[in-house]
Amino acid sequence: MVFVMSDLELPIRGRTYREPEGPHSVVVRGRDLESGLQHMAARSDCGSMAVITLPTTNPTDLSALRGRRLLLVDGDTGRLRDFAELALRADAEVEWIRSAVAP
Repeated sequence: MVFVMSDLELPIRGRTYREPEGPHSVVVRGRDLESGLQHMAARSDCGSMAVITLPTTNPTDLSALRGRRLLLVDGDTGRLRDFAELALRADAEVEWIRSAVAP
């Protein structure tokens, strides 16, 4: 299951999105990264996070990512590299896609 956060949470075609029960992944926009990290810290069954368009400032605490997978999507190679280094130091498994828009 995938839990989509950010403004993507709005009802689309009559659907509403809410936190799933059981194992899942979370998708957030960079501006909502803190909410995604809080979700991961609260839910041990959330095994991975995708961040679309990284925030302009890096968060200070990525400990919620420890032992989990992280996918980063951004068009800025330097920002991707810097964020990936921070996540690797937090013991996350990191992959990234350099793209201005998510594929």
